[in-house]
Amino acid sequence: MANTYARVLDGVVTEVLTLPERISITEAMHPDVAATFKCCEASVEGGWIYDGKKFGPPGAVEPEPLPIPAITSRQLRLWLLSRGLLTQVPTLIDDMPEPDRSVAQIEWEFATVFDHAHPFIQTLGAAAGLSVEDIEAGFREAALL
Repeated sequence: MANTYARVLDGVVTEVLTLPERISITEAMHPDVAATFKCCEASVEGGWIYDGKKFGPPGAVEPEPLPIPAITSRQLRLWLLSRGLLTQVPTLIDDMPEPDRSVAQIEWEFATVFDHAHPFIQTLGAAAGLSVEDIEAGFREAALL
């Protein structure tokens, strides 16, 4: 009997490998490469999707979304500029009560990296009328800048 393994990159099966039963994937490959393979049924094919638990043909299984990246101060400011929101930030910060205003001002002026889930970003986004989904989409877009 044989063991079948699927190499999964970004939730997509890129290759399927069948090994003799007596050889494990970790014996056949370098550990870094072996870690990209998941044990699977022999029916799995290249191009299939792996959601972290099960395999399926494209469209049958949705891959897990990629994590929302942290972005640099430059990326955040360029994205806000592209949406016409950059000039609103000082006013939004000034409208916050103390001590939140001082904390937000320090974050805005001195943070070099921003995470979408940070309270400063959530507060600033809400004040600008952005939903959680808008913020997440913005961070994905800003990461490409």
